[in-house]
Parts: sequence; C-alpha cells; structure tokens
Amino acid sequence: MCCSIDWQILFQPRVRLSTMSAEGCSVYNWPPSVTARVAWTVYHTGGYAPRNGLSAWMAPNTVTFVPLPGESALYSSYCTAYTID
Repeated sequence: MCCSIDWQILFQPRVRLSTMSAEGCSVYNWPPSVTARVAWTVYHTGGYAPRNGLSAWMAPNTVTFVPLPGESALYSSYCTAYTID
C-alpha cells in the first residue's frame, strides 16, 4: 500500500493511494478478488493538524485519488495509509 501527495493539478493537491504491484505497493497476501477500504493520514507543514480519511473500496493493482479541500491542503507534505477491511 502506497500513499503520496499528487500535485498534478496546481493548487489542488490530492492523496494518491496505490495498490499497484508494479510500483511495489501491493498488499501482502491480498487475494485478487478481495476489495478493502484504506485509511489515510496527511501530514502538513506550517502547523496544520493532520487530516484523516477513508477511501472507497479498492481492489489490488488499482490507484485512487482523494481531493484535499481547504487551506491546509496547500501545506500537505506526506501521507501514510493502511488497509482496514
């Protein structure tokens, strides 16, 4: 499971959640037919509190983007994620 901040659209950062095995982001022992939800946390610079979220259901070898609204989004630095279901 990989989590990163995507800045492809200027001033509109997004959380990029990946389970792509080609990127080294696969989840150990995750059957191909099983989906899972992903909990993520974004950390910021500038004194903003971390932001937590939950993704939609994800399958193995997929990528999901989650928009980050609000002023703190522009100070997004890095994120962490893990499967919960």
